[in-house]
Amino acid sequence: VDLLVVWALRRKKGRGRPAVWDDQTRRQGASTSAPQALGNHAHSGDCPLLLAIDCDGTLLNESGKLTDRSAAALKQFASRGGTVVLATGTPARAMKPMAEAVGSSAYVICSSGAVIMSTRGWAPKIQNTIPTGVVVRIVRQLEHVVPPGTQLAVEASDHWYVQSAQFFVELDRAMPGAKLGTRISRLGKIVGEGKLAESFEASGESGAVHILAIHHTMSAEDLMHKLRSTVEDDVKAHRTNVEVKHAGAPRGVAIGSQSVHKAHALQQVCELLQVPPSRVVAFGDNMNDLEMLQWAGTGLAVANAIEPLKQVADRVLEFTNDQDAVAREVEAILDTHTEAEMLRSSLARLGRQVEALEAKLESST
Repeated sequence: VDLLVVWALRRKKGRGRPAVWDDQTRRQGASTSAPQALGNHAHSGDCPLLLAIDCDGTLLNESGKLTDRSAAALKQFASRGGTVVLATGTPARAMKPMAEAVGSSAYVICSSGAVIMSTRGWAPKIQNTIPTGVVVRIVRQLEHVVPPGTQLAVEASDHWYVQSAQFFVELDRAMPGAKLGTRISRLGKIVGEGKLAESFEASGESGAVHILAIHHTMSAEDLMHKLRSTVEDDVKAHRTNVEVKHAGAPRGVAIGSQSVHKAHALQQVCELLQVPPSRVVAFGDNMNDLEMLQWAGTGLAVANAIEPLKQVADRVLEFTNDQDAVAREVEAILDTHTEAEMLRSSLARLGRQVEALEAKLESST
């Protein structure tokens, strides 16, 4: 809506590109002496246009709750023209209330990048799924090779197909505060041991977001090692575009499309919104955030993040998710950059969107 308004105003006034749309131009009144809240390779003096934020373990506290302080900081960022994009491993159906609570703008990245939801009408904008035939074939092979005590599941767009309710129990054990298993169990369809492949085949689903596995004691790395050869053999035999990767939950393993991760989805969102990577700040805590923090102009790890993520982050925050780490950083950004500066940057972004739309219209005529 805002894009169409700006475009209409330009057409009505018959003007060229306004000078304030050049977000590289020095602006009168912009703060230049305040300490930067950004990381190492963000452009000095440029305010962030987009925040990409993981939820469990990063934005949410150890009880899986969004604090009032976090919600207020993100809403204020959005009110100044900034874009808030939640980037989570949680399925889309469970994310709408969270998106509304933080004033999430335009898009939400769900299922670790496999689904990008539009907040307007809450409908999928982009979906990267594995065809049903591939899912069924791989699950049948995995059911014969997974170590005893492994729970398998298939995540589709609206439902989780699981062998037993124990899958959700293991998710809760892996993330005791967040209660991820409890939160998504209402989306579950329990099909019985050894019946996952045939049940999904008969479901009528057009594809799956992920195949997931979790073991009651085995680490994610060890479980990945056990499953990788089976998946790689399928890739070689059938040229399927899938791989074994970390899931969002500790001890969790996901099998999904090779191109699917949060960074790829974030890149797609930024292309839609005409936001350069240098103006993106990403927050995370776990392995499925790694590519996202590397891709963003500034990648920040909360203090409770795993060590591999801290090693690739531009900066490790002083506080944990239980201490409102994200809110504190966003407040620092808001203190560093004036409201006028942020609104001008937002207008510049809209200008780029207008030009992209005009170019698309001209190419189609």
